[in-house]
Amino acid sequence: MPITQSLTGALRSSKTPLHAYFKETFPNTLPFRKDYEERSGRLIVDGVAGVPAGTVGTAFDVMLRLLLDPTHEPCRFRPNFVWNSRISKAAAVVSEVVHAAQREDSHSEEFYRACWALALFTEAYRSIQAATQGPLFPILYEQDSSLPAMMAVAPAEGIEQLRQLRRLAEEQLLPHLEGPYSLGPQMYLHTLCHAEADLIAGGTLIDLKVQLGTVSRRTNEREDTLKEPQVYQLIGYALFDTIDVFKIDRVGIYSARYGAYSVWPLQGMLDELAGRTVSIQAERDKVLALLDV
Repeated sequence: MPITQSLTGALRSSKTPLHAYFKETFPNTLPFRKDYEERSGRLIVDGVAGVPAGTVGTAFDVMLRLLLDPTHEPCRFRPNFVWNSRISKAAAVVSEVVHAAQREDSHSEEFYRACWALALFTEAYRSIQAATQGPLFPILYEQDSSLPAMMAVAPAEGIEQLRQLRRLAEEQLLPHLEGPYSLGPQMYLHTLCHAEADLIAGGTLIDLKVQLGTVSRRTNEREDTLKEPQVYQLIGYALFDTIDVFKIDRVGIYSARYGAYSVWPLQGMLDELAGRTVSIQAERDKVLALLDV
């Protein structure tokens, strides 16, 4: 498997060894997915037409990491912009702004706008299409990286969603977390198959989801759902920690728009998904063998 592939991409494709491994080893996802969906409850923070839900999710991730660790560098990917120093320098400027805004007043509109701009830089890093066709492109190349323009790009409705998501996280997630925190941790097998988790708090690996869910045919309302690849991604991060660097003993999902935080013991979850008692280290060794070819 080429190292350019990500864990997420490998699990979405039915043709990869990782996909086949998870399907064969952990087939019992349906009861777990139903349990998750029953826990989620109702949608609390809805989307708004014209506001990209993906950018809201990325901005929420940036914001949450800064709230957990004010010293966190939200643009640590900047060295990878070797092909474009303009983007790298502009991202550094916005990073300075978000830290200054957080020190002065993390509830200020400037803080939320900087988080939104940093989300756009993150998307530009992840996708060449976002880098060349996204809302930052004309600012960087036609307005000479104007800071006011970069800060103004966030729609008012997007800022309001971030405020609502923050209030909900402060009620439903943050009180349950204990450090030390690893923000955006890269798992041990990252060099073989890109795998950067969202958050590890203590020994709990947490996947953050800011999805709107699907519209139920029965109620015509949105309901939170969990697809099979998302289950495999969650336990995949834990199994990618081959030499137990993070001492992960629990895994969890926080569904930000529903304010639902669910946590399971790693061993119990793997046993349930496999339908038998499994050795975590043995499964980690199997995953390593699949990738290290």
